Amino acid sequence: MLKPGWNCLSIPHYANISFSEQPKIILTYYNNSWINTKNLTPLYGYYIYCEKETIMKVVFTKPELSTPPKRPITKGWNLVGVNPAENDIHGVSLFQFILPIKNIFIYLINMNGNCYDIYNGKNVTLKPYKAYWLYASGFGELAGRNLY
Repeated sequence: MLKPGWNCLSIPHYANISFSEQPKIILTYYNNSWINTKNLTPLYGYYIYCEKETIMKVVFTKPELSTPPKRPITKGWNLVGVNPAENDIHGVSLFQFILPIKNIFIYLINMNGNCYDIYNGKNVTLKPYKAYWLYASGFGELAGRNLY
């Protein structure tokens, strides 16, 4: 259930998504810019503005053949979401998540304002459907996991 106002979330896997009420705006942050979008994809975080309570229906899709999702990471801030595998029922550890970009990873901030880096993030688990601010010192590619 999305509440009236801004909702911050991510989509953990490729899915068909529908809303009981069309959101007024869906934004992501990429390459140091806010981007208005209609398509929600894994590994990106989103701000969705709803004028009233809105049910968001998510039906995961199972492509016949697929590679795990990936997304570019740019220097500076990136709004990201986590993409757990089938057996990652509690989420994904911060270290597993940043492994493909460990050379450019500086820190990650959750929506409660908690900041994690390579020194204090050992026991941090990132949750599906949550969004996070990731700061990078350079360019790279974040690799996800397949659900099937």
